[in-house]
Amino acid sequence: MAARSILRSLRLATPQGAVGITPSTGRIRVSAGRASLVQLVRFIDETLNGIETSTDSPFLNAFPEPVELDDLPAGIEPTGILFDFGVLQDLLDDPSSGITIKSTPADDTAEAMLEALSEVLHLRGADDGWEGVDGGGNVVVQVKRLKHSYNAHPEGARDYSIETEDGVEIRLDRWLRDRAAFSLTFSSPDFFYADNRLYRKAGFVQEVRLVRRIFEVHRPLEAARSEKGSDYPATATRCADDAMFAIVETTLSEGDRYVWCCDLGDEWADYIGVGATGVTFYHCKHGAATRGATALQVVTAQALKNLARVKFRHEEVRAKIVASSQRQHWGPTRIPLLARGDGGWPALQQELLAAVADPAARWRVALVVTALSLGDYDVEAARPDPKPHFIQLVWLLSAFASACRERDAQPVVYCLP
Repeated sequence: MAARSILRSLRLATPQGAVGITPSTGRIRVSAGRASLVQLVRFIDETLNGIETSTDSPFLNAFPEPVELDDLPAGIEPTGILFDFGVLQDLLDDPSSGITIKSTPADDTAEAMLEALSEVLHLRGADDGWEGVDGGGNVVVQVKRLKHSYNAHPEGARDYSIETEDGVEIRLDRWLRDRAAFSLTFSSPDFFYADNRLYRKAGFVQEVRLVRRIFEVHRPLEAARSEKGSDYPATATRCADDAMFAIVETTLSEGDRYVWCCDLGDEWADYIGVGATGVTFYHCKHGAATRGATALQVVTAQALKNLARVKFRHEEVRAKIVASSQRQHWGPTRIPLLARGDGGWPALQQELLAAVADPAARWRVALVVTALSLGDYDVEAARPDPKPHFIQLVWLLSAFASACRERDAQPVVYCLP
C-alpha cells in the first residue's frame, strides 16, 4: 500500500502501434499484426536506438526508480519497518471473507499481536541484521538482508495462523513473508523498500509539500471522542454529538444535498455525499494523536479498496440503494441511513446516476481522521532528518493521493488543526 505509485507497466501510442513496457522485467512489446523477421529486427534496432538517445522524461521522473540492493550507497541503512496489515484487517472486518486468525495458545488475542506489529518500528543494528523495537524498547521483529531482498521475521507471528472459510491454515509469518507485506525506510528518505524491491525517488521535501496540499483542517473534529458512538438505544434517531459520524452528517458534509451512510455489509464508504458539483466518499477513523502512518493504515486501505466504486455503473447504484432503502436505519436503532436528502431514496438515485453520466462531475475520496493534525505534520516536516514514522506517513498518503488521481478523483484528508 505504501509503494507510492510504483510504475508497473506503461502503454504508449506510437507510429508503430501500441507499445507496452514492463519496467520490472525490461520487457517491451508492441501490439500489431503478424510481422516478418526483418520487421522484428528493425523494431529491436529502433527500440535500442531510442533507449540510447532518449532524454529525461518529467513524467517518468515522477515515479520511483527501482534500484538493485548492491547499488544502495554506502552508509545508508534501514531505519524503520511497517507491516502492511491494512488488507488483513479489512478481511477480518468483513464477515463475508470467512477469514479468522487462530493463536497458540488459544487464549492469546490476535488483536494484541496485530497492535504490536501495526506501529512503525525503529530498527537498530544487530549481529546479523537489524532488530525492530517498539516504543518500549521490546524487540518485535528481526530484519535481515538477503542477496537481492530483505526478509522480516516478526517475533511471535509463528504462534498465529490465518484460517480460511474452508479450513485451510497458513502460519502468519509465512503469510507475511509470501506477500512481502512490509516496507522499510532508510537513513536517506530518497530510498524506500516495498513490494520486495528497493526504490529511489529524489525530492522527499517536495513530496512532503505535495502531500500537505491534500490536508484540510476541520475544527469540529476536535470534539470527536469516537468514530460511531456506542450504547445507542433502539429508539435513538441521531448519532452522538461527539461521534465522527455526527460531525460528517452535519458540518463536514454541509455542502452536500444528500448524505448517505453506507456503513452496512459491503460498504463503499462510511458516507457518500452528493452535492451540486459532484460526489464525495467519506472514510472515517478515530484514533489517538500520531505523527506516523500506524493509525491510518486501515482507513487508507479501505479507501483504496473502494476506489473501484468511483464512477460506478448504473446497476451497482440501483442495487446498493435498494438494499439501503429496504433497511432504512442504522443497526437496531432509528438513526436513518439517508441522513440528508429531499425526495428520499429515489431522488438520491437520480442524483447519483446524473453524476455518473456527467463528465464535469467532481469525484472526491476523503479520509476523515482525528489521529492526524496539520500542526504535527508541519513539525515533523521541518526536521532536517525525518523520522521513520514520518517517512512512512508521507509514502502512505502519497500512495493514496496517486491512486485517487489515477481514478480521476480528488484526494483529501480532513484532520485536526
